[in-house]
Amino acid sequence: MGVVIGVALVNRSFRSGQIPAPGTVLHPEAEEILVCETMQERPPGEVDHPDIAAESLSIHLGVVSLAIIIIGWVLLQALIRAEAVLLDLVGMQDFALMHYIPLFPLAMIGGLILQVALERLGRSDHLNRPLINRISGTALDALILAAIATLSLTVIGEHLVPFLILAAAGVLWNVGAFLLLAPRLIPEHWFARGIPNFGQSMGMTATGLLLSRMTDPTDRARGVEGFGYKQLLFEPVVGGGLFTAASMPLIFQFGPVVMLLVTAVVMAGWLIFGLISFGRSA
Repeated sequence: MGVVIGVALVNRSFRSGQIPAPGTVLHPEAEEILVCETMQERPPGEVDHPDIAAESLSIHLGVVSLAIIIIGWVLLQALIRAEAVLLDLVGMQDFALMHYIPLFPLAMIGGLILQVALERLGRSDHLNRPLINRISGTALDALILAAIATLSLTVIGEHLVPFLILAAAGVLWNVGAFLLLAPRLIPEHWFARGIPNFGQSMGMTATGLLLSRMTDPTDRARGVEGFGYKQLLFEPVVGGGLFTAASMPLIFQFGPVVMLLVTAVVMAGWLIFGLISFGRSA
């Protein structure tokens, strides 16, 4: 439904003129910088000699791997070990959350740590942002393919009725929130900047990034960039992070009604904060 409804919304917005056609200038300053970068004879990290180019690609792949495998994985393992020690001290060895946290949010934090470290050491100029963007674009294509290809339909078939009820409620809420709240929360280019969040809310990050690529392939509205910054706070908590891992134990401990009320209060608080602080009238 995220793909079907998202594609329908994108087509509708193109036809109605809500989002500009490809090639339209959205940020004159950004477009001017892009033209200047394109006119450079030899941008950093891009060379004519194939051996040097391969070496540059290897270095950049190594930096990405360092952020994901070394820093992100080490952070995750440290959290798992720290939780085990803490649970041993309080006598709750059967209660574990960190094992259910995926590597993805920790890898994002690892990338942030690595970027800050390189800037502090004065080595950030050795990395070429367009080349990093090409690597991330290739990884994004692989992510979308893998995520869609590995969806499990068996679980849905076994629990079809409750799934349909929850899915219908979720679809109505997400579509309504996107069409009614996004224009009020996002002052500029609300569609291009809101569609990745809509796709993610409909099920997974890959859907949001897929819809964002359809809407704004070159990210002229900076929707993917803003989405990435949001992920730094979102992913470690609820995007497969700590609260996601703790949700089932908390529901089992306190009951679904109590957790529904708690999450409703949290949602209302963030919604009011967003409308007041980041709305069109802010």
